[in-house]
Amino acid sequence: MADYVEQAMQDMVPELDDLARKNIFNEDEIRHIVRRRRDFEYGLQRKPGSPHDYLGYVRYEVALESLRRRRSLSLGWKKRTVSDYAGIKRVHMVLRRACFRWKGDIRMFYQHVDFCLRSGSTKALSRVLLRALKFHPKEVGFWLLAADRELQLGHVEAARKLLMRGLRCLPKSVKILTEFVRLEAGIAGQLLAAQQLAEEDEASPADKSSADVWAPARLIFRKGLARLAAKPTDSVIFLRAVAGLLHEAQAKWSESKGLAEWAEALRLAASDRRPGALAEELVAAGSGRWLEVPEEAALIVWEVWWTEERRRTADARPSWTTLAAACAAADPGQGGALAKLAEVLAKEIATEGVTAVERDDCENALLQVAAASGLLADPEATLAVLECLAGELPGCRSGKPSKKMQEAHRSLLQKAAATNPGHLRLGLLAGAASASAGAGESKASVPAALLRRASGLGSTDAAQLLLVVSNSPSAPEASPAAKRAKKLETSALEQLVRALAPGQSPAPLVAAKLANAAACGEASEFRKACDEVRNVATNCWEVPGRRAQLLAAVLDVELRAGQERSPTEAKRLVASFEELLTALAGGQAEEATTWWLRYAEFGLRAASSWEGAKVPSQMDINTRAMRVVPDQGLFQEKMQALLRGMQLRRSRRGFDG
Repeated sequence: MADYVEQAMQDMVPELDDLARKNIFNEDEIRHIVRRRRDFEYGLQRKPGSPHDYLGYVRYEVALESLRRRRSLSLGWKKRTVSDYAGIKRVHMVLRRACFRWKGDIRMFYQHVDFCLRSGSTKALSRVLLRALKFHPKEVGFWLLAADRELQLGHVEAARKLLMRGLRCLPKSVKILTEFVRLEAGIAGQLLAAQQLAEEDEASPADKSSADVWAPARLIFRKGLARLAAKPTDSVIFLRAVAGLLHEAQAKWSESKGLAEWAEALRLAASDRRPGALAEELVAAGSGRWLEVPEEAALIVWEVWWTEERRRTADARPSWTTLAAACAAADPGQGGALAKLAEVLAKEIATEGVTAVERDDCENALLQVAAASGLLADPEATLAVLECLAGELPGCRSGKPSKKMQEAHRSLLQKAAATNPGHLRLGLLAGAASASAGAGESKASVPAALLRRASGLGSTDAAQLLLVVSNSPSAPEASPAAKRAKKLETSALEQLVRALAPGQSPAPLVAAKLANAAACGEASEFRKACDEVRNVATNCWEVPGRRAQLLAAVLDVELRAGQERSPTEAKRLVASFEELLTALAGGQAEEATTWWLRYAEFGLRAASSWEGAKVPSQMDINTRAMRVVPDQGLFQEKMQALLRGMQLRRSRRGFDG
């Protein structure tokens, strides 16, 4: 071990002599450098070693090289000598040794690649990437980086060969297939640019070539779709990426031969992959996977399809009404595609310079979307379509909608509210529309009606409905309507807690309740709201888990809010902790551990800074917690970390004081 270390130290002598000759470092600093490097070298020879030994050596050398450069610049050294190269070479040497010793660690190779890019070591980068591919041929990033490096050097054929080798190792990699298509499309563009320059050169006119330069890109696109036929999500991602490359090519070379065939192939591929209109060969190749395509993938397919349909020539381009009818008839099963199509149509309607014929076509298509049977099953998509019908799409100035659009909006809103009676926004919109038309309840009674029908709510919807009920238009305080509103607000919290869907947390609901009370600006209102939450928790005795969640939520808000540092407040919080920990005793071990730690932290803070507060001691809390927590070792570890953190904060405050 010592022989290797001493040999490495001997190799540093020319560099250190050069640093001393230039007065960049003095003798004491050089001795320190030698001592640190010797320690690092011995650390690298230690067995078993650790990757952190190598990375620590690299961090030190990078910092030393940065300091050397600053001092050399300040001293005015312009001629480059051995010390100007030695630092970068040493970092490469350490990283190369690390990659050789830890061949299976992909992160180490990426560290070396990152250093090559940051330091501008372009020659070393190619060698590092090839070495990384030797040990990790299944890593897509290395293939792409190596091909990109060859392309930057102008080695197009080498980049193509690297991507082909990558496809042999990873035949179904979407990234490699996409970059291969990008490479071939870029090469085709360069060939077309060269042909244009040759045609413009009068001295040496060139014959127009009949070769199709886009044929390689089309071939890779077709082969890629065949390889990804059994992977719907990857196939859709590849489809969208190729569509973007095709549109870029069409923008530059609109009259180029072969692009029309590529666009037609893309359109047919998207048409065959539409949910509800799948090609039989795809269903067979995907073993049924295409029948369960995720919503995001389905949305991408539909968007690519109607975009390519509208980019066809004028004589073959279908109308928006035809496209919307096809989308609605196929019944995507999820309303995301219909909502996206409605957004596109609304933007087309709001476009300046659109003709009356085109506007009517878009409006009829939007009416087709609103009448689709698959839309009502998705409330969020329905809301998006309603915004488009009302002309309220953000960023669009469509003016006042026509009468048929208003009628479609009214009809869709009524159907959606009836289909989804528990949805908050749809219920509010439908109630407000009925009240405005004078055909239903008043606006003030809409929240109460929604509260009566509430069931299976999410946490966010429940919190929003509570705020709507609390902030509904108020009547004079002495009137019967005001008394009914106050009673409704008091009972709303418990109704909404019981209306939560299984697995939904009441924490957002409790936070909304207490935030609304704190907005009044009086501590008594906040305290009253906290007591109301605890009363609701008591009433939920038949659901112990929900009761514990309510107690935890209200206590968490109280601890984060600024408390009055008084013995009475400390006594009340101690009682709240005890009630919560009793509720958690029957289960929820992880939550119980967390709250015992918070109890200990509160006790330490109150005992040290709350004058006259009577709280349990840290020893008492620790002893009781050790009897009930399942993992005593983990609890003790977290408790020690808590004590160290509090002691550190106290010492800092004492130092600042």
